[in-house]
Amino acid sequence: MFEINTWIQKGITILIILIVGWIVSRFVKSLILRLIGKSPDQGAVTFLASAASLLIKIMVIVMILEQLGVNSNVIVGAFSACTLGISLALRSNMADVAGGMQIIFTRPFLVGDFVKVLDHEGTIQRIEIMYTVMETVGHTEVIIPNSKLVENTITNYSKDGKVFIHIPMTLSAGVDTQKVQATFYQVMREDPDVIQNEEMDVRIDSLESGFRLGIYCAVHSDRYPKAEADLKKRLQEARIKAEINLPSQTVIVHGQVN
Repeated sequence: MFEINTWIQKGITILIILIVGWIVSRFVKSLILRLIGKSPDQGAVTFLASAASLLIKIMVIVMILEQLGVNSNVIVGAFSACTLGISLALRSNMADVAGGMQIIFTRPFLVGDFVKVLDHEGTIQRIEIMYTVMETVGHTEVIIPNSKLVENTITNYSKDGKVFIHIPMTLSAGVDTQKVQATFYQVMREDPDVIQNEEMDVRIDSLESGFRLGIYCAVHSDRYPKAEADLKKRLQEARIKAEINLPSQTVIVHGQVN
């Protein structure tokens, strides 16, 4: 009877430890996020909060094992062996953790930066222990393993607050180049997203069926890529209004050339 009561007490204690531990881990994570929520490096904050929560959960597991009568030395040894085994079995996951630490210390980007990596472009939302969360222009959440981020080239459009863009446009060979340049320069000078004190240019990139024009300018990174899309729309509207023609196309209808 005494042994049953002892196990009941241990079971209640373990349950309390488990509940309190999980509550504390969530509380500590949210507390860190609130206390350092205004930090300019939000990635470091989310990484630290996740690490603290994980550490508390590990401590909870150790306390539960001690309640079950497992010797602390055995726990340390078993934990070391498990850590080694897990590390070998989950090498990619450990690479993600190491990648997260590398991102935090080298800071190739911060939370809120607009970056391009692999085939994804978007704003960094969170930097967790094993992955980074990005929101694309289409408001799709993309989760990228940290190891992939450190292994691939990252284009950070927010690093200096501006993005240099190139908009190609093929026009008819018979158009007035001076008229074209004047029209497109005017569009860029009136565009609110184009940085006016940065270099802008309208030049011929190559000769094709007509000629291929290049429009070059810089826009604010916090507005890219919407700023680029808006500028393309304004350029097309100005082209149509100024009657600047595109190259004529050959159309085949019922085997005859029109």
